[in-house]
Amino acid sequence: MSLATRTDARSAKNPGSVTRLSMVVLSVLAIGIGLASLRYLSGDAGLVPPSMQISFMLNGPIFITHATVSALALMLGVYQLFAGPRRRWPGVHRWTGRIYVVCCIAGGLSALWIAPDIESGLVATIAFSVLALVWMAATVLAWRHAVNRRFDLHRRWMLRSYGLTAAAITLRLQLVAFEGFGFDYDQVSNILSLSCWLPNVVFVEILLARQNRSKARMTQIAPRPA
Repeated sequence: MSLATRTDARSAKNPGSVTRLSMVVLSVLAIGIGLASLRYLSGDAGLVPPSMQISFMLNGPIFITHATVSALALMLGVYQLFAGPRRRWPGVHRWTGRIYVVCCIAGGLSALWIAPDIESGLVATIAFSVLALVWMAATVLAWRHAVNRRFDLHRRWMLRSYGLTAAAITLRLQLVAFEGFGFDYDQVSNILSLSCWLPNVVFVEILLARQNRSKARMTQIAPRPA
């Protein structure tokens, strides 16, 4: 048996290890990108990429607000996904969740404000505006379900919300890939404005569907009371 086959077999027997590794990678990306985005708090236009210079000049405080609260949402949201801290410190989970919701709403509203000034054009403006609206809607639904103690629905909608928050990650990863093939942001901005979040939506829905199937199987095999 080859090393790759043995590795696949171990992963199949222990899917939890794959999940933990995925969460570690996601956390590293979220924290790294989030911290990097906080550089805009300095107000230094020299730190802004060329493709965003016009938007920064037109919307300085709103641009900085968007970058800051979105970065906080990215970092706080990934913490919310870990079940261990959620069970050990429910109070911290609740307060972190409230801050996350406020950051998402502020991030979505500020994104709607600056979207018309995106230099890359109408397609990107519309796509990023739709992202902002869907992001806020998913986050508000997640919060409402928590308030009404519908925790299963809360977790499902919070996953959807964070999938949209993580567009900040997928956008940067895809941009690096495009740049590797010699494209710059202006050439692929219309594609990125959709590809940075639509695949995340699909991925989350597949994940939720798998969770539903797992719960259904567990229900079928659970012993019935005498």
